[in-house]
Amino acid sequence: TSGTASPSRLTSVQQYGKGVTLDGTGSITGGTALPAVSSTYTTIPNSFNIWTWASTTNWSGFEVIPGDFNGDGLTDIYLHGRYGTTNSDYMGLSTGSGFTQWTWGNSGANWTGYEVIPGDYNGDGKTDILLHGRYGTANGDNLGLSTGTGFTIWTWASASNWSGYEVIPGDYNGDGKADLYLHGREGTGNGDNLGLSTGSGFTIWTWASVTNWSDFEVIPGDYNGDGKSDIYLHGRYTSGYSD
Repeated sequence: TSGTASPSRLTSVQQYGKGVTLDGTGSITGGTALPAVSSTYTTIPNSFNIWTWASTTNWSGFEVIPGDFNGDGLTDIYLHGRYGTTNSDYMGLSTGSGFTQWTWGNSGANWTGYEVIPGDYNGDGKTDILLHGRYGTANGDNLGLSTGTGFTIWTWASASNWSGYEVIPGDYNGDGKADLYLHGREGTGNGDNLGLSTGSGFTIWTWASVTNWSDFEVIPGDYNGDGKSDIYLHGRYTSGYSD
């Protein structure tokens, strides 16, 4: 009968030349061999340490938007009141083991009518927020530059209402600042525009094209590895368009 075998691990592999001879300990006594390749193993936990953020507030009425809003290398959370609610916005700065929560007080505006689009728009290493008017509203766009303890809010003055556009952030010119790609929403007939960040605003130009790209999804990424965000145009479901 055979006993139960214990699990085995391969810890070393070595390739020997033809005609090699070994002694009883495995040492080479004749011929040639390549150096041994060794492997090491580390045991890691097979679960997560879960903890509950104790709070008297129910955050289900908020969108959670991650970012490093104070530039300390830890991911924080921005709590944005969902559309149709009267919820204010909150910030939770990460301590590494929890969050320090504070309310972003702004009596002049209710930001629930805006999409919050995070990005480092001035290239200082802190996540800023772009407040983009939701589709169907008359809301303009506003930019909140992070100071590390709050936001400096200013209105991006423009003759156009950008609520008919999807805003897709990315570093399209590779200068370290997040730019805006303004993509016409499906069915609107709007052309596409690019807003290059100057650090304190955006320089807007229209991407002239014989094609209306509103029937495509825009998927950003650095597809050629040159440090600049590119765009992949993906035909929407049932549109019949190729990519």
